[in-house]
Amino acid sequence: MIRFDEEFALLDLTEVADRLNVSMSRVRAYVRAGVLAAVHHGGRWMVSEDEVERFLLDVGPAPTRSAVQMARRFRPPSRPGREASVG
Repeated sequence: MIRFDEEFALLDLTEVADRLNVSMSRVRAYVRAGVLAAVHHGGRWMVSEDEVERFLLDVGPAPTRSAVQMARRFRPPSRPGREASVG
């Protein structure tokens, strides 16, 4: 975090991800899409605290995963039994 004064501070993307409760890749995608305004400062992408608050009001908190969205492990169907050879 870079604090310029009492009212203005910039957060790096890891701090933004923690506040939004999403992954870093999701925050980077928000920045690339222009949904979350960020500036490049000191070699890092930074987002103002006000922008994080605006984002939470407009977009809302990260959705929780439902049972439908949970990763499922692929299980192949069972093989049919061998047929008895006639003959």
